[in-house]
Amino acid sequence: MRFLIIIISMLVSGCSIVNVFETPADYERKHFAADLKSGIDRAVQDEKKGLRPQGMVDADSPDAWTRYWNDRIKHFRADGITILEHYRGPNGAWFVDYIITERRNHGLPEIQK
Repeated sequence: MRFLIIIISMLVSGCSIVNVFETPADYERKHFAADLKSGIDRAVQDEKKGLRPQGMVDADSPDAWTRYWNDRIKHFRADGITILEHYRGPNGAWFVDYIITERRNHGLPEIQK
């Protein structure tokens, strides 16, 4: 009977019980790239809505989005994500292309240097 309760509990909770046993290496391998992409998507939508860039000290300045994107692109061009030992996603150049393409697709201005 106890075994049946455990099985039913696992089925009801779905996959979340399995995620408890994931390691940081599993996160780097399976989820890190998706989280980066989601952050880019969210920032593009915020810019399109006229919101301020998150995490910037002087986000009210007129060139805040330009500085935000230049900073992100600089980081991706340095390919800082490759220092993650278990990362298996796209490289920094892919993310730079993704930023530029997504901004163009949403009618946002070209990023000035």
